Amino acid sequence: MYQIVSFISFIKFLIYNHIRFNDQRFYKIGCAKSSAFALKIFYNINNILKLDNLQSRFQYRPLSNLKYAKITIDRSLYFLEDCIEFSKEEQLIYKNEKLKNEIHNARNVINKLYINIDESILSLKSSENVALGIKLKRNEILQKKEEPLANIIYWRKPQHWNYYSNLNSRINIRITLKNNELKIIRRLK
Repeated sequence: MYQIVSFISFIKFLIYNHIRFNDQRFYKIGCAKSSAFALKIFYNINNILKLDNLQSRFQYRPLSNLKYAKITIDRSLYFLEDCIEFSKEEQLIYKNEKLKNEIHNARNVINKLYINIDESILSLKSSENVALGIKLKRNEILQKKEEPLANIIYWRKPQHWNYYSNLNSRINIRITLKNNELKIIRRLK
């Protein structure tokens, strides 16, 4: 079953390979192509998450299982959340609470159980898997602590950043304006 889902994801990738999703300027709020592509990535990832959960529940897994680079996953999920908040042109996405919850759940599973590690290093024994996973997750969190969100999210305007900053949301950010350049830093609570 897992091979079939992987093959379907690969076919979808081939169909949409004319879109360079690693391009720094592809995602634009209000652009139907951008949101359709982000949705495709999200639903591919969501299907893989469900299968992974059935096969190895509560165990750490390699990020390579998700078939996309971490930055692509992060950009797609952040972009869809922003479309839900700001993109009035797209009626299917705008203020869609069900989609917002699905994205939130997917992000939680990815953040908790997926590690940037080679699959051969990760043990199948539950106790070894959990011990190594916890150790690697701690290191990952420490490295991300002062990571600039602007490296991942480039489509937001200053008022979008202020919207999230004023909400004091789960994205704990510090915004500074120096030399007319917006600098956004993620901070852990």
